Amino acid sequence: MTTVGSAHGLEQSVAHAEFVWRTVSEAIDTVPESDREAFLTRFVLLAALDHLDADELTALIAEARESR
Repeated sequence: MTTVGSAHGLEQSVAHAEFVWRTVSEAIDTVPESDREAFLTRFVLLAALDHLDADELTALIAEARESR
């Protein structure tokens, strides 16, 4: 699981994660149900291109699978 060093850092990380969740959730609500899987695939690929190296992406995918 991803960790943060301090309580303040953890609070900031949680706040950021909640903001991202709300933003993605609102975006998904605007996408037709038949296109949601494709939307999420495009979103993940764009996020990976912009923010993550391959090892980080692989670790995050594994973490997401474990937390289902």
